[in-house]
Amino acid sequence: MATKEEEKLEFAEFAKEAEEARKKVLTYEEYFQLDPTKDGHIRPKEQSRSTGKGDTTFEQFKAQNASDNMFENELIDMQYKFWESTKDKEERLKLLWIDLKRKNALGGLD
Repeated sequence: MATKEEEKLEFAEFAKEAEEARKKVLTYEEYFQLDPTKDGHIRPKEQSRSTGKGDTTFEQFKAQNASDNMFENELIDMQYKFWESTKDKEERLKLLWIDLKRKNALGGLD
C-alpha cells in the first residue's frame, strides 16, 4: 500500500514538472541545445572588431614602414589613415565573403 502511495506522489511530481516544462517557451538555442559562441552566429566578446590602429602609434607605424625611398616615406601618413592589422583585415574580408555567399545563395540583390 505504501509503495502505491509513493508511486502516486512520484507521478504527481513528474506530472507537475512536465506541465511546467510544457509552459516554458524555449529559445532556438535552448531547443537545439546549441552554444551560440561555439556555433559562430554570435561573436565572442574578446573577438569583437577592434581597429589595430589603436595599438600602434603613428611613430611606430612610421618606423616599421620606413623606406630608403623618399617618395614612399611621403605616403606613410596617408597609408596610416587606411592601415589595418592582419586580424582586422581577415575579419573584414570574412564578413565580405559571407555576404557574397549569402547573396549568391539568394540569387543576387533583391
